[in-house]
Amino acid sequence: MERIAINVLAIRDNEILLVKKNETWILPGGKPMEGESEMDCLQREIKEELPLVEVSNIRYFNDFVGITPHKGDMLRAKVYWGDVKGEIKPNAEINSAQWVKREKMEEYALSDITQKIVNALK
Repeated sequence: MERIAINVLAIRDNEILLVKKNETWILPGGKPMEGESEMDCLQREIKEELPLVEVSNIRYFNDFVGITPHKGDMLRAKVYWGDVKGEIKPNAEINSAQWVKREKMEEYALSDITQKIVNALK
């Protein structure tokens, strides 16, 4: 069964905002709750992961399909562009969060889908 995630792709000065869950770097976001819209899910997930961050100017980018890093499930990530402002200070739900230069991405353990998203930007 395919799972769904809603993620935000934030780019600033050739850097992409990534969060680290367990040992894998991914875009901020997560699974929608039953009956929750994609926009509501995106805003809720950002507040849960990065409570001091606000996302604005949200617009659809693309869907990406890949394998989840820990369970090996199929995942469809619905990815939205977004402008991010505020302090990048992670909540307890994630290990770390940071802006990563696109040319340094190979130094990070990216999820399958995150790698596909980065490749689509080239």
